[in-house]
Amino acid sequence: MKTLSRVSDWVSRWRWRLHLLFVFLIVVPIGLFVYSIGRVLNRQPDSQATTESIQIARVSATLLEEHFGQSTTFLESIATRRPFTEALRQNDLKLINWHLEKARGLRPDFSFISVFDPDAQCDRVLHLSRVYWVAALPTVIGTKGVSREWEPYVSEVYRTDVLVRNLVVAIAVPVQIPAGGRSAF
Repeated sequence: MKTLSRVSDWVSRWRWRLHLLFVFLIVVPIGLFVYSIGRVLNRQPDSQATTESIQIARVSATLLEEHFGQSTTFLESIATRRPFTEALRQNDLKLINWHLEKARGLRPDFSFISVFDPDAQCDRVLHLSRVYWVAALPTVIGTKGVSREWEPYVSEVYRTDVLVRNLVVAIAVPVQIPAGGRSAF
């Protein structure tokens, strides 16, 4: 009670103190409210941008996964065609190239479609009417790729100087040749 009477005496001596007290009791809470609302509103765009970025990343990852899944299925459908595997067994370059050209026509988004022979001393590459000999494919077909697990393989993005597009992803699927030999896309 003593404290209340002191405050009452202090306020009653000078009227401007009463006004100052009311201003203080009104302005300070309003100022704190405005400050806290400002902080919340400043954080909201950052939070919303982060949420949207995460959603975009998830959708992009799903689309990429579906795209690579469809591409792998497409290559597997070619790799399991009996006429194609017979052409590989007989080493019929004309028929193999015909199949590769038809496949390339169906998937213009592929940089190229080729057949690699991982059992050869130097990897023979059959690529759209040309035969290449390539020695530097062990990362795709060797220990990290198809011949290790003998299952479809999608590489990480890597840089190549062979194509116009420097960054590429290799998709390789195994081809079982009827006589028991192996080859790989």
